[in-house]
Amino acid sequence: MKTHSYYTYITTNPSKEVLYTGMTNDLAQRMVEHYLSRGQRKTFAGRYFCYLLVYYEEYQWVQDALAREK
Repeated sequence: MKTHSYYTYITTNPSKEVLYTGMTNDLAQRMVEHYLSRGQRKTFAGRYFCYLLVYYEEYQWVQDALAREK
């Protein structure tokens, strides 16, 4: 039986002025995406340069990760 992993995470910007909360099933890839989108105004995380991981929690069920993100 395959075990799934879902993550709720919090990132911030280099000056630690803004927090961003998200959910993903691939934390490493998501952090790369946040880094590559820094400075792009079309997303909140990009607009505020939120690419530094501050905290994360791992869940087996996607519903639990979504509930924690909210």
